[in-house]
Amino acid sequence: MIIKIHKTEDGRTLVAAIDDSLKGTTHIEGDKKLDFTAEFYNGETCPPQEAGDIIRNADMLNIAGKETIKIAIEEGAITEEQVLKIAGIPYAQAVVE
Repeated sequence: MIIKIHKTEDGRTLVAAIDDSLKGTTHIEGDKKLDFTAEFYNGETCPPQEAGDIIRNADMLNIAGKETIKIAIEEGAITEEQVLKIAGIPYAQAVVE
């Protein structure tokens, strides 16, 4: 899993996390697009357990990929109802409470 931690101006943590296989790819479905080539997702490789801790403690999430989504659900950071798909790629954006 690739994780990049961003800090907002008000000090909150935004975690961008994607499956390793998505790094550097773009997926288009109609007028919708998932672009994982941007610097926003250019983070560090992270083992699943550590990634789960980071995701669980985030204030906001922007995540994609089957494994990443699975970990976020297991950690209680998102629900299955929050998961959408573009070109078959599951993704979610959430403010974690």
